[in-house]
Amino acid sequence: MTTRAHAEFAVIAAVGAVLVVGYLDFALVRLVDPITDPVSDYVFHNGLLFVLAVALLMAGGIATLAGASRAGAGPPRSAVVLFRLWLAGLALVAVFPANPTVDVSTTSGSIHRLGGAVFLTCLPFASWLLSRTLAADPLWTITAERLRWCALVMFVTGGLFGLAQFLPWLPLGLLERIALAAQVVLVVVLALEIRRVAR
Repeated sequence: MTTRAHAEFAVIAAVGAVLVVGYLDFALVRLVDPITDPVSDYVFHNGLLFVLAVALLMAGGIATLAGASRAGAGPPRSAVVLFRLWLAGLALVAVFPANPTVDVSTTSGSIHRLGGAVFLTCLPFASWLLSRTLAADPLWTITAERLRWCALVMFVTGGLFGLAQFLPWLPLGLLERIALAAQVVLVVVLALEIRRVAR
């Protein structure tokens, strides 16, 4: 697969994840409130599509990382470790269902929360480290600046979602969806930058 193909696949996969979640938001609105309920609640009503959305985002991330390496924008080792932890966190979220209710605590739910914390934390740090590496190369200066902005947005949106875990008056579901959207944007932005350079 060429660098350009990696980038294009990454965009398609990331957008596909958004479309699947968007469909679930619409189809299951009476069962899962997009404003107050987390995305992971969809696993109790349509687990297959929930796992598909996570798998698409993971596939987009893997393709982006492969494309970046082929295009000469391979991240430093520390960023690679963080990208892999991001993938591991997403895998945990997909495999281990969340707690069925806020009053019930399960081992699966605890692992699910750990996975969520890992993937929401690791990707912005990985993006920040990659932007610092790319900033030294004139070919990737614009990309580095865009990645820094994406990392900042992910830090803010992820932090707000984290606060919503402790402040029940915050719209937890909405903040989570915004945080996830920020991660999708990062994958798409990096993929498009790789495609631009690969021309």
